[in-house]
Amino acid sequence: MKKLKILTISALFCSGLLAGCSSIVTHETQELEVLTNPETCSITITDDKGNKVFEGYTPAKVELNKDHGYFEGCVYDIHLEKGGFQPQDLVVKSKNTSWYVFGNTLNVFIPGWISVDPKMRRMHELMPAKVEVQMVPME
Repeated sequence: MKKLKILTISALFCSGLLAGCSSIVTHETQELEVLTNPETCSITITDDKGNKVFEGYTPAKVELNKDHGYFEGCVYDIHLEKGGFQPQDLVVKSKNTSWYVFGNTLNVFIPGWISVDPKMRRMHELMPAKVEVQMVPME
């Protein structure tokens, strides 16, 4: 009986350590890498609110927010251009991290689901995290 009590207390303690898993393991921002062939394409990244968040040339590594706020993931539009090639448009979206889903599910941590991770803006990840584009020549 004493062993069962110790085991139960240990399990509760360990699940408490995992509370808000995504907040412990991830960050508010994430690096997005954009590669093109050929290189030196102009790149413009805008968020889903229409704000231009980056303008430059490939290859590029850009630090982007993953969340707008409480339960609000981000969506980014990427526009690529280079003389003699067709423009390319891509979308990168936020999705729930596996830390958020499985960490809070395994330890049945309700505050992690509805409060800790969403309010810390760490429940999402950008997918894909690396974009590789083969530019198509104009005919």
